[in-house]
Amino acid sequence: MLDPDEIQTYMLNVFDKEQISVEVVFNSVDISVVSDITQYTYDFTVIYYDVYQKYNVERHLEQIQRDIQSYKNIDTPCDIILAVRVGWMFRYSGDGDTPKQLEYVEGWRESQLLQTVKSIGEGEDRKFIVKVEDIEVEIDIHFIEAFMRSLKESNYLEKGVRLDEPLVKGSKINATSLRPLIKFLTEHHNQSPLKMPYGSMDLLMSLISQAPDLYDIITEFEIENKKLTEDKIVEKRKYRIKNLEQEMLNQTNALTKKYDATIDSVEEKYKLISENLYDVGNMKKGDEILTEKLPEVKENITNKYISDLKKINMQEDRKRESILKYTKNTYSFFFYDFDLLVKKIEKGVLRYSTIYDINTVTEPSNVFLYILDYGDSKKWSFK
Repeated sequence: MLDPDEIQTYMLNVFDKEQISVEVVFNSVDISVVSDITQYTYDFTVIYYDVYQKYNVERHLEQIQRDIQSYKNIDTPCDIILAVRVGWMFRYSGDGDTPKQLEYVEGWRESQLLQTVKSIGEGEDRKFIVKVEDIEVEIDIHFIEAFMRSLKESNYLEKGVRLDEPLVKGSKINATSLRPLIKFLTEHHNQSPLKMPYGSMDLLMSLISQAPDLYDIITEFEIENKKLTEDKIVEKRKYRIKNLEQEMLNQTNALTKKYDATIDSVEEKYKLISENLYDVGNMKKGDEILTEKLPEVKENITNKYISDLKKINMQEDRKRESILKYTKNTYSFFFYDFDLLVKKIEKGVLRYSTIYDINTVTEPSNVFLYILDYGDSKKWSFK
């Protein structure tokens, strides 16, 4: 039988030679006898801190097997089996620190970005769809605004994007689908008094190119943790519906208060008119004001009030339907000192929701944090 610690050392050496950051976790050893041969199965999990290295797993495992084979020196006939699995997962981050309000970048506010969208006729429904392999990435105008605000917080606007690590090139971006976004950014860059800094486009393209990997990570996690992810969506829906109901109640109360005040004001106004008519002896006209004109005015006000109530109810129904249909979990990944928040909207579609600079918040709240990025060894779980 081999010492698991020594096996673990040999495994780590393989990654150290390539300067790849991993964590090797020994899970168990299973001993069985097959045809009079003792069989030792060592179960390890390799946790890649750079998820993109998962594509090199096969090569790494082959090298580990070769090293272990050369190390194995046992007189008694036996079989040594090395069961290695690659692990990654998320942990849920609940309520936390409120993100610091970042300063707007003049010329790159959402309203200003929308003006360019309308002027060039690109960006349907204020968003751009970029295809990366078989994944569609939604880039909303809000994301562009957040991107520039984060660059400002990082002090990259003047000096340019200068990272301590090289940009990771992910999957190939479809050039045709990218063209509308590039056209929009170029047009807005040219007309804006404050330009996109040097290196910012390369950073943006790097983030977009990661989409297939992020999609695969999220999909695998959702499959293996179906109940957890569904429960979080239900939680979010309840929270948003509760806020919606309060918002609509506030609107209803405000409308009713305004209605009551208007009715009181109208009654007072027409009673005063009627009394003035009585004072001059015009009793008939005074009676008509109270019995005909006042009820007519009050009926019009009431009909308007009922109509506005119906609009509030219809608005609530639409928003409730949207919450039930579009509420999705948010997943946060850490890239180059930025928190990239994405949602899996539907099969094959990711939405880049927003992006935070590292100084904006300790870690994003109410999202699934990619644990390899954010750490927390107590949360590891493996299948």
